[in-house]
Amino acid sequence: MIRKVIAVVVGLIVGALANMMILMVSILQNPLPEGMDVNDAKQMAEYVNQLPLSAFMITLAAHAGGALAGAFVCSAIMRKRWLRGMIIIGTVIMIGGIINLYSISHPTWFAIADVLLYLPAALVGGFLAKPFWKAGETA
Repeated sequence: MIRKVIAVVVGLIVGALANMMILMVSILQNPLPEGMDVNDAKQMAEYVNQLPLSAFMITLAAHAGGALAGAFVCSAIMRKRWLRGMIIIGTVIMIGGIINLYSISHPTWFAIADVLLYLPAALVGGFLAKPFWKAGETA
């Protein structure tokens, strides 16, 4: 039980870090305007509406990459196929993404694509850790 908790917590931390690292690429390419108040919903909506397609693609990659990396680490720590862990990682990271979608206005196509990416990315990440699994073990 302790191993499962550690695997999920470490997976979530790694997933969040991977997400932030990839998002930094977009932030560096599309810096916030001077003096912008990120707590002002109207200003954030205007900023998001002027972003190029590449910024949205990087953000999708960051969100999927976070779920993938988190589930990979979780599965590698467990050293077996643990679907529940992969799904927990993908779901928790997806909840964070949904909160972000409600907090900041995004295009509809982005919101749909974003929500649909988390769980498949987490499953891919979990199964990519297969070389770390003990032979014949599943959970």
